[in-house]
Amino acid sequence: MADTIVLCESPLQYKNALAFISEHHSEKPTLFILRKNGLQDNDRHFVPPQDIVHHFFYEKRVKKSSRVGLFFFVLLIWIKYFLLRSNKRFVVGDVRSKWMRTVLNFNKSADIIFVDDGMATIATIPQMESVSTYGSKTLYTFFNVKSETLKIIHRHPEIKCSKPSGRQIWFAGGPYVEKQILTSEVYLAILRRFINQYRQHGELVYARHRSEDRLTQAELQQLGFAIVSESESTLEDKIEQMDELVAVLVGLYSTALFNVKTAYPQIQVISYCCPDEYYLSNNKAISDVYLFLEAHSHVDIQYLRQDELDD
Repeated sequence: MADTIVLCESPLQYKNALAFISEHHSEKPTLFILRKNGLQDNDRHFVPPQDIVHHFFYEKRVKKSSRVGLFFFVLLIWIKYFLLRSNKRFVVGDVRSKWMRTVLNFNKSADIIFVDDGMATIATIPQMESVSTYGSKTLYTFFNVKSETLKIIHRHPEIKCSKPSGRQIWFAGGPYVEKQILTSEVYLAILRRFINQYRQHGELVYARHRSEDRLTQAELQQLGFAIVSESESTLEDKIEQMDELVAVLVGLYSTALFNVKTAYPQIQVISYCCPDEYYLSNNKAISDVYLFLEAHSHVDIQYLRQDELDD
């Protein structure tokens, strides 16, 4: 019988849900319901940790774009849920997910705990506040945020042991073109801007995100990157495993920038910000993230000019 049901569909959601369960409910039975997307770089991160006992995992590979697949996924969850029918709480990875919102309706009296889904957390607090339940609503987060209706449990970030700094300068890639947030021309202009700014200062490394597929290794090296770091692990894990820290880390509004700066204050971390008109979608959410970084982090923001993006 499951005391808690966890709903996740990304490695970061899963990692944060595991942290919450470990800290608050490790001895109580928990059912993890994980939607995988069939991509190896994504799905291989959903591994049950060896130190968790009395927990159950239900995994299914379903594309987010498949309405039929998602319908049967939720139907199977409904069947399993009514065989258990005992949960007192839900742990939710992404309040924007339609299948997660549907599952929340199975028990309107359950408590709901939302966990961080990267920087998206900052922009989705109003959606968390709007979820209807007779139970309590809690946000378990690294971020310094406030809410009138959510109980906030702040996680205390771990500052890592200091290591010597090397000469590598990294760019944190992301699926901005794949998700139609930026055009490919603008993203290439951003990369060229980075290369021109730092090519004389160290070895340039492009850290690929697991959801990227547009630029090949050869294309990135032709642009001027000496090394392309593939997405077999998160950027944070890669830096932790290095003998020397990167000298500079640059990106857009990636969660990794916030995490790395928090864990390694000595690294110079820079977030490039484009003029609003260059973002094809999510303008309000992106603006909220930059406002948060400016007010509540030590990440430096560099505002890119139009002439730097139109060449």
